[in-house]
Amino acid sequence: MKPRTFLKTFLLIIIALIVPLLLFFIITISFTQNQIRSTSENDNYAYLQQIRFNTDLILNQIDQLSLSYDLNSEIGLQLDQCLQRNGSSYASTQALSIIQAFASSESLSRPYIQSVYIYFDYSAERFFSFTEGVKSVDNTSDAAWIDNYKKQAPDIDLWTEIREIQPYSFASSVPVLSIYRRTVSRPGVIVMNLYPEYIEDTFYEENNSENTPYIAVLNEDGAIMLQNDHSPFDTQVDLSSLCEKDEDSFSVELDGMPCLVNRLTSDEYNWTYLAIVPQTALYHLSSQITLIFYLVLALCILLGLLLALLFTYRNYRQMKNIMNLFQAAESGSPLPATNFAYMQDEYAILTDNLIKTFIEQRYMRLAVSEKMFHMKMLELQALQAQINPHFLVNTLKNIYWMSCSLTNGPNKVSEMIDALSGILYYSLRAPFEIVPLEEELLQTRNYLKIQMTRYPDRFTADFQYDDNILQEKTLRMILQPIIENSIQHGILAKEGTGRIKIRIRREGDLLVFTISDNGAGMYRDALEKLRRRLYADTIPEQEIRHIGLLNTAKRLSLRYSTRAKILIKSKHGFGTVVTIQIPAQPPESPADPESS
Repeated sequence: MKPRTFLKTFLLIIIALIVPLLLFFIITISFTQNQIRSTSENDNYAYLQQIRFNTDLILNQIDQLSLSYDLNSEIGLQLDQCLQRNGSSYASTQALSIIQAFASSESLSRPYIQSVYIYFDYSAERFFSFTEGVKSVDNTSDAAWIDNYKKQAPDIDLWTEIREIQPYSFASSVPVLSIYRRTVSRPGVIVMNLYPEYIEDTFYEENNSENTPYIAVLNEDGAIMLQNDHSPFDTQVDLSSLCEKDEDSFSVELDGMPCLVNRLTSDEYNWTYLAIVPQTALYHLSSQITLIFYLVLALCILLGLLLALLFTYRNYRQMKNIMNLFQAAESGSPLPATNFAYMQDEYAILTDNLIKTFIEQRYMRLAVSEKMFHMKMLELQALQAQINPHFLVNTLKNIYWMSCSLTNGPNKVSEMIDALSGILYYSLRAPFEIVPLEEELLQTRNYLKIQMTRYPDRFTADFQYDDNILQEKTLRMILQPIIENSIQHGILAKEGTGRIKIRIRREGDLLVFTISDNGAGMYRDALEKLRRRLYADTIPEQEIRHIGLLNTAKRLSLRYSTRAKILIKSKHGFGTVVTIQIPAQPPESPADPESS
């Protein structure tokens, strides 16, 4: 079982299994992610709107304070006069008590307000606290807001910051969200300090579920004012760059983490509301689908391995059975019985039976062909036994001398008899005996002499070879049948004087004979048919026209196997070229009939 065959089968199975699975996975993931993103954007946008609405309600308290203590001229004037007086009168004390009672009730009714400060520039460095009344700037634990106010540019009316204050000397610091608004009626500022944790716990954790996004509220400077407890980041991340985005929904990488961000703004306070969801959490379902896909993919690969092993093993068993059939046929053993246990489909059974039938018929024809060949050999040997070559040659010699005596010397008849006697002796000798090329050429010239006598002035013959190859060994009678075909079917079938050219040369380890004529030639169909018949097992009766050529091809095949070749080129009206290639100085054949 070859690894290459197994690999090819495995790849085909894997492609058939994985391609549909991969297409289904891509479509499912794409659809799921689009749906999840769309749903998340809609939910986050609605959640941000709710957060912005609640936050704006809280921030609007600074506007109420401005209306009450700044734009209301009566309250603002009395408060300004109370802050400017160094002493205390009954009227001012009474007015301040009323203002403080009103302010305290407002603070107590809103638990997210830590404190409220009102400061006028001409108040002798004193300010009004909703919880403590009139306080001196120098005599308060929380005076950082005064410095922030004085440093702020005069053209900015509203700003915010997160800072820490210590309400009492024995208490720890607490963070507050300070909102500053400049007064209009007179130079000064109203500061509202809020508890950010109260706002975050009360308003930002209402939808405290696993899918709640991270909410961050940024002020005009990009600093985080409010946020919930769903931050996916291990450290504080700078989100100020997100305030400059124009899109309401976008993807961005924060702290090395791809995130989906939804954004809302508050035009009145210039705050930015962000809902941030890590894509890993957003596409959790997609991750589960991906995990399932990898599990199914692994199962497909395992199934592909098992199927590839099964199919490859079945094909291997079938090919092994076919090879056993061929080996048994080559060795002459009985063909093994077919084992159908591993064949589960009718095509494999049909293929096996067809191959078995073909082999049986093939070797049956070969056996019949070999039997016919041996019968021909026996007939030839019987003919040789019945007709003694010496008797024929001696008889022809007697006729030769008798013809010479009639004309008191050699004549055309005596020359033909002499050539014929040489040919007969040469051809009736052992048919498989190899002879020197010189002897083969001598008898070929005898044959041509007879044919030129029979057909005077019809053709000429031209031999081309080097003398140093005359001792090369060759099978007898390989030129005569080819030349006979050239004369009978080429030269005589065409008017005028023909030309036969015999060229012999050695090329490497080959002895090459080329016999060409300018006779009638053959059509392409007849040439192709003749080429197919050259190495057929038997010579059909209808091919008697080329019996000499086909017989020569058979003798060469029996003597030299595949080392000998016959090449034929022909064109109708122009002639034919036959090239014979045999091994130079071949070894003696162990099947030589004469040696037995």
